[in-house]
Amino acid sequence: MSLDAIKQVTRAENEQEQKRAAQAVVARKMISDTEQYGRELLDRVYAEAKIQNAELLAQAESEAERESADILLKADQDCQTLKTAARARMNDAQALIVGRVVAQ
Repeated sequence: MSLDAIKQVTRAENEQEQKRAAQAVVARKMISDTEQYGRELLDRVYAEAKIQNAELLAQAESEAERESADILLKADQDCQTLKTAARARMNDAQALIVGRVVAQ
């Protein structure tokens, strides 16, 4: 092999090595950019999920308060009904008790 051929092969090998090194730099930059984009996307999705979670929690608490108020109102109405029924039978109960005490 002649000296020119050896120089040409060496030059071609060096050019290929430089191209590979440049491509490796580009590939590392692409990987870095992709990782950064992934982190930013993850942070954004996490922030959105946190907001949505807070909204859902507030909605659930509001609904629970409404249901609790409805239950308390129904219980109060039931108590009033029972009190009214008990008061209506109070005179009969008193008369029954007095009658038994007097009869003894």
